[in-house]
Amino acid sequence: MKKISSLLSKINMGCIAKSHIIEITFSKLWLRPLALLYKEGFIQNYYIKKNKIYIYLRYFQGKNCIRLIKNFVKPSQFIYVRNHNLWLFNRYNGLLVLSTIKGLKTHEECMKEKLGGKAIFFVG
Repeated sequence: MKKISSLLSKINMGCIAKSHIIEITFSKLWLRPLALLYKEGFIQNYYIKKNKIYIYLRYFQGKNCIRLIKNFVKPSQFIYVRNHNLWLFNRYNGLLVLSTIKGLKTHEECMKEKLGGKAIFFVG
């Protein structure tokens, strides 16, 4: 989970610096969160070349599509969300990623499958 925190902080710093491409070292743990961000439209693309991952950030009318990244992974405290509380996140224009028994899923996928899990991060 520490590596996911590192990925999120690098994406956040790239958004603050208004860079279009972020270059990070390769890790298998980062592929699923990047696939979720790409599928939901928060990043434009990503590709792997040798031992690096290149992430292309998405911009719309000169503004970054990622306004907020909130990391919920803390060693001292975990936040668990039950499946009947997931409807609360539909009010926000964002994506909550949960770690479930079936892997990393978005809150919408968890609502369809009636799963709960540990909150990993929120992107808005």
